[in-house]
Amino acid sequence: MLNRIIKPAVQTLNQIRYAPTVRGLAAYKGAPTPVTMDDLPVPCGSWETQYNTNQTKYNTQLAVGVIFAVITLIAAKATGLVYLNYSPPRTLPEE
Repeated sequence: MLNRIIKPAVQTLNQIRYAPTVRGLAAYKGAPTPVTMDDLPVPCGSWETQYNTNQTKYNTQLAVGVIFAVITLIAAKATGLVYLNYSPPRTLPEE
């Protein structure tokens, strides 16, 4: 019985809450013009100088990252945090 009262009330509230506020672009009078190739930005300057600048920056970042990783690995090995398993473990002397 209560379901017959509550369900229509909830549906009405949902219709009001989620009602579309815009009918669509068909009613819009100031529609934008279509985009063409003339609207794209025109490159300026030499691509080679920009490429070389970027490559210098990326190579520096790569070198710093590799050096940091190697230093971290050496420090971890020196402090005994990691065992790199270079060779099979030595057998313990029998007692």
